[in-house]
Amino acid sequence: MVRADSRGFEDELDFGRHLRIFTRHPLLLLSGALLGTLGGLLLSTTRPVRYEAVTALIAHLPLRPGGGGVDRATLRAFIQNQTLATEVLQELELNRPPHDLTPQRFTDEALSVEEPAGTNLFNVRVQLTDPEVAAEASRRLARKAVALNKQVASDAGAVLRNELKPHLDEAAVRLKTTAAQLVSYQREAQIELLQADSEALVDERGELFRLRLDIEGEKARVAAAEKELRGRSPVLSAERSPRAEEALRRAGAVGAEQPRTRTGADDEPRGRREPRRPAARGQLTPPESGKPTAAPETAARGIERGTVDPDSLDLSNPLVNPVYQTLEFQLATSRTRLAALERHHAELSRKAGGPALKELTSLYHRQVELSRRQNDYDIAEQVFEDISLRYEKTRTDLLGASAYLQIIDEAVRPDRPIPNRRIQTVALGLLCGFLLGAAGALILESGAASGRDRRG
Repeated sequence: MVRADSRGFEDELDFGRHLRIFTRHPLLLLSGALLGTLGGLLLSTTRPVRYEAVTALIAHLPLRPGGGGVDRATLRAFIQNQTLATEVLQELELNRPPHDLTPQRFTDEALSVEEPAGTNLFNVRVQLTDPEVAAEASRRLARKAVALNKQVASDAGAVLRNELKPHLDEAAVRLKTTAAQLVSYQREAQIELLQADSEALVDERGELFRLRLDIEGEKARVAAAEKELRGRSPVLSAERSPRAEEALRRAGAVGAEQPRTRTGADDEPRGRREPRRPAARGQLTPPESGKPTAAPETAARGIERGTVDPDSLDLSNPLVNPVYQTLEFQLATSRTRLAALERHHAELSRKAGGPALKELTSLYHRQVELSRRQNDYDIAEQVFEDISLRYEKTRTDLLGASAYLQIIDEAVRPDRPIPNRRIQTVALGLLCGFLLGAAGALILESGAASGRDRRG
């Protein structure tokens, strides 16, 4: 069997044997070649004359950095689109006789898209029997592809805007609600008033310490004055000289001040001055006619300062002890000031007690609540601004993020048809006929060889 197989394989490779077979059947080979040539000639003669119109498109790169390159497959889909082909066929009536084109036949047989290497160009080629219709079909298809490209980019932005619109509306409602709540709480809480009251309360509590010091100081002054009064007599054992004391006081006042011209009562002779009448103990008498009388507020200022104003004392009686009178007046003023300070201290202590502390605690709670509401408003405002900005940017972002088509050369009416290629068609027919004749010769020779084997 191996020998037989080897022999059969050698027979298949014996070109001389095949050549002898072909020479034994020359008529069959010539008949096949002649029939093929006639078929190719007939085909080239009956083929309809077709015209080709070309519209050139260019694909622009994305305007926005990082948008990617030219996606040729996507752009080709905009051109070789059966929906657009259907519209063109209906507009030009190519779906009716004599053309009777369907969208599938149009895209397969009449339409071709050429992409020159190294460029961003797309050539839309349409081949039809009518040159004017071919040019119009190429132009319309290119225009529709450009419009579809822009529409898809715009619709993509519209889809994104439709998705963002509910979020934008929700953010707007939230911002409005939080703003209304914040304003309402600010109006009801009155934090500014509470804060002013709290600051005043803190100042008053700081004043309490000073009042305690003043009260203790006045108590010490009263105790010292009482102790001194217990060791002194209100009346002197010998008369003193009030006029000499007055002269000494005047001399000291004149020495401390600048010299001035003596006028009026100061020029009056000493003998013409009216003597003062002695005053009873504890009473204040007016001073000499030449000395201004102390106003009532002078004594009030002395009481407020805790000191004794000499102008408020009557020292004209020679038997009155001036030290005792001064201490007694100082003791009265100190007791009066001590009573005022204690009253003031009690009032401040009452105001700075429990109710005031409750108001201060309430202020802290209201400040925390106001801060929380303000934070909610700030977040709602930030979210609304972000979504609103993204919503507005979707109108143009997608247009510059992808490549887009533009017509740079519209098709014109072709003035000559596509070359028929008759010689190539006849040659192809000749070759096909010769091959058919050779195949027939091999079949006949194989049948004859089988018959001889059966007879033998």
